[in-house]
Amino acid sequence: MKIYLDNCASTKVLPEAAKAAYTAMTETYANPSALHTAGQDAERLVRQARHQIAFTLGTKPGNIVFTGGGTEADNLALFSAFFSGAPASAGASRGGAPASRLSAKAGVLLVSAAEHPAVKQAADSLTSRGVLVERIPVHRADTDFPGMVDATAFRSLLSKDVVLISVMHVNNEIGTIQPIEELTRIATLYNTEHKAQMRFHVDAVQSYGKLSTDVANGDLRRVDFVSLSAHKIHGPKGVGALYVKPDITLPPILFGAAQESGKRPGTEALPSIVGFGVAAQLGRLELDETASFARSLREYAVSRITAEIPGAVFIGDGDSPFLLSISLPGHKSEVLMTYLEVEGVCVSKSAACKRGTRSRVLEAMGLKNEVIDGALRVSFSRYNTLDEAEYFVQTLKKASETLFKSL
Repeated sequence: MKIYLDNCASTKVLPEAAKAAYTAMTETYANPSALHTAGQDAERLVRQARHQIAFTLGTKPGNIVFTGGGTEADNLALFSAFFSGAPASAGASRGGAPASRLSAKAGVLLVSAAEHPAVKQAADSLTSRGVLVERIPVHRADTDFPGMVDATAFRSLLSKDVVLISVMHVNNEIGTIQPIEELTRIATLYNTEHKAQMRFHVDAVQSYGKLSTDVANGDLRRVDFVSLSAHKIHGPKGVGALYVKPDITLPPILFGAAQESGKRPGTEALPSIVGFGVAAQLGRLELDETASFARSLREYAVSRITAEIPGAVFIGDGDSPFLLSISLPGHKSEVLMTYLEVEGVCVSKSAACKRGTRSRVLEAMGLKNEVIDGALRVSFSRYNTLDEAEYFVQTLKKASETLFKSL
């Protein structure tokens, strides 16, 4: 069997999205910025995709900025909050001296201790440019809210110096759904009472197209920036988007022509954008049904692992129906992954990190090293089945027993 259970890393492209992307590549291949008819046809497809994605968020098309993926969307939100929008050597000609390093304006960036590397590394880069970065702690694994941002600690970190807050919606390693509605309510109240101007960014890469991400009436209604990615929702790789609240002027962090209303230069990746729009639209239509199906797979796997593999540790509280974080203490993640892959099952470590390093998220939760070292991330999609979930459980059991004997 060949079973793919690494859908938090990437997903199979929907046939409808693949077909739309292929048609754009082979029939509507003009530059969307060109003024001739062919260019206008291409621009019309970009506009259509923008409408499709805006609809899924409950916002207007003009609030959607296409990017090269979720990572770029995260970087655009964080860096734009601290830069004026012009390179230090603005006006330098092509081939001339490279632009000197950009310097950031003074201020504080708050990020949770459990963010994706796209936010964590961007924050580290801002630190080197003079921005003070504060980490918001998360609750320990042995509490009632494992991996969730500590709202009390969050409140204590707020100040008029805070420029931006960044907290992901669904954690990409353990599936915890962060209390965005509560955190943004606290931040908004602080802004009002202290005449502050804090902005709030949410990395919704693991929630968009899977759970509600309504910026008009849902939990994200007070959010200023939302990062999205296509290949997590059965769309093409290499394209994402950033939702920008209407009252915000977004300075670019890349420089060139005036695509995306001057917020993100570069010729639009039309085929990917078109595929993104189709995947977003179809995903929205089947949102509740797909989430319910994923939850049934997750619950089945949990019940079978509980019955078949004594000593298995479940990490987090299973907020996201699409993700299961599990550990077999005493084993190594890489060894388990290799064994499973030989048997036809693809899963990942709890974090997509370098070999030999431990997950920052699991460390922040206070887990023991043996639990962290044996952690696996199993993630489901609409294309998985109960039979596949059962095969995974039996293979994991076999791996545990076989590898235990070899110790």
